[in-house]
Amino acid sequence: VFFSIQPIIIIMTTYTSNNNNKSSSPLSTCSSTSSESIAPPKKRTTRRTRNNPLTSSIKQQFDEFLATFESLVNSEKSLKSQAAKLKQKMGEERKKLLNVIRRRQNFVSAKFHRKSLAFRINVQKSVRRSITGDANRSLRRYIQEPPQIKFIDKMSFSVSVLILLLSEFLMLSYPSFFKWFYVCMLFPLMLVRYVDYRDKKYHFFMFDLCYFVNFLSVAHICFFPNSTWLFETIFVLANGPVLFAIIVWRNSMVLHSVDKMTSLFI
Repeated sequence: VFFSIQPIIIIMTTYTSNNNNKSSSPLSTCSSTSSESIAPPKKRTTRRTRNNPLTSSIKQQFDEFLATFESLVNSEKSLKSQAAKLKQKMGEERKKLLNVIRRRQNFVSAKFHRKSLAFRINVQKSVRRSITGDANRSLRRYIQEPPQIKFIDKMSFSVSVLILLLSEFLMLSYPSFFKWFYVCMLFPLMLVRYVDYRDKKYHFFMFDLCYFVNFLSVAHICFFPNSTWLFETIFVLANGPVLFAIIVWRNSMVLHSVDKMTSLFI
């Protein structure tokens, strides 16, 4: 405000100084003294001063600027107090916002920690179940435990060796009895397979073609021994799909596994 009204102040000061110089010139004083000494006294007449529109407008603007400046000076304290209150309020709002953000971050981090922990526990349990068979059994203890051979594995190994020796003896010495040996071995193995698959909920797999061909073989041996077309059908099926199923299903002769020996027999 001061810099804006500075030119007006300079103009006013120069104008007033010029007026004062004119009124206090020596010629006017001399003439006035001489005229007073010579001429008789006259009545003082009042002269009307002309109002200059330029000076009146400048004075009015100057007064307005001064009033504005004084109002700004007077309102400086109130502006400072308002600024301090606003600054304090902004600080409080900033603290509230920081507290909300911090609480949100803690909530999100805790939720993520719970989710990651649950996922890790589920993966750990699934790996333990697939390796040890028990979801709560430690893998380290399972690896450090000495290998144990179950009684059923021992019995399976012994019986499998005896069956191989007996089948070889019948094939070479008494081939006519081999078909009855096959029938006698098929029914107990199918019974064991059904009980095992029933517990694992795999019993519907026994409707497979392999089981169907074996039961056709039993029907041909026991009920239709003279049927030529049934023999040819069983021969084609046994040396076709069932033979290639050994490669596809990776059947192997594992003497201590009842399941693998049963699949190999079928």
